[in-house]
Amino acid sequence: MKNMKQARQQGFTLIELMIVIAIVGILSAVALPAYQDYTVRAKLTEAIAQAAGAKSAVSEYYAINNAFSATVTDYGLQSDPPGKILSGIAINATTGEITLTVDIAEVAPLTATTNVIAYTPTVDATTKAITLWDCSTAATTVPDKYLPTECK
Repeated sequence: MKNMKQARQQGFTLIELMIVIAIVGILSAVALPAYQDYTVRAKLTEAIAQAAGAKSAVSEYYAINNAFSATVTDYGLQSDPPGKILSGIAINATTGEITLTVDIAEVAPLTATTNVIAYTPTVDATTKAITLWDCSTAATTVPDKYLPTECK
């Protein structure tokens, strides 16, 4: 009997495997929503980049004409912008506010009531130039968690 050795158990027990699966489940439950928010913010960067071009076009038009126009083509822009994320750009003739409409088919969590980013200009009374663009106005309906820091 002294020559017989006990066989050693190899592998993981069922409880160890269940603990690992529970840990992976908890981590994925936390990471998945954060990743989805990140992808929405990444898609909205295209809209923000196109807004930069629209902001400079409106600023230049206002500096030359000392007024705004409601016709997007007067600014050298397209009302149906190229790209996948934006479905429309509109400019208010009175205030110069730029309204970007995000295509909800491309940015999944957004809905028809939460798909607008609006940039409102601030005009300096003495220089008659646009000095600031504010996108944290009530006209912006995209939820704060998806907006860039400049809009919060």
